Amino acid sequence: MNIKEFIINHFNFGFNFAVIPAIICLLLVVPCTFGLPPQYGYENGILENIQMVILLIAFIFSIKAKANKKFFIFIALLILLFALREVNYGRTLFFPIPGQENMFYSWKEIKYGYLVNPIVGLYMAGMLIYFIVNKLYLVLWQYISKIKLPVINFIFLFVGIILSIYADKHTHNFVFEEMSELLLYSALAGIICLYAFNKDFR
Repeated sequence: MNIKEFIINHFNFGFNFAVIPAIICLLLVVPCTFGLPPQYGYENGILENIQMVILLIAFIFSIKAKANKKFFIFIALLILLFALREVNYGRTLFFPIPGQENMFYSWKEIKYGYLVNPIVGLYMAGMLIYFIVNKLYLVLWQYISKIKLPVINFIFLFVGIILSIYADKHTHNFVFEEMSELLLYSALAGIICLYAFNKDFR
């Protein structure tokens, strides 16, 4: 198989409806970053709440998938982990520091907070066991080797990942960081939607 045949057989460059939310998010990154007040990017702020809605939609897509049910249950568990991470596993929901804006107690300052990391570790270990026991690596390989990759959707996903990492490491702009994550989650939800419901990607 030559390069041209490989590209034709493994990549889908077509536009699809599932990429529209990611396009909207990308177009809004710059105007929101420079136009919205920083409070919009705070923990439990408007942008993070929108992220949680997107993650909820992605979770519903996963549990309602038309095929490969066990694989998409794994994806749902992964989405749940993302959502828990967004609220720092409950810390930013239940332990704000009174009188201090966007500030929260650390886990070491919270009773039994030392249990959080081991519990999260057990959850991730459980996910890995579920993945291996159900031989989901075979399903993943099937998606990689036999089903065309929605290129446009993955481009937006990677742009979201890159912007999120950059915003986290090199800026102190909360709105930019949250908009980047919103782009990432919107692209991810679109990809899950395609693989879960579109017969061309199953």
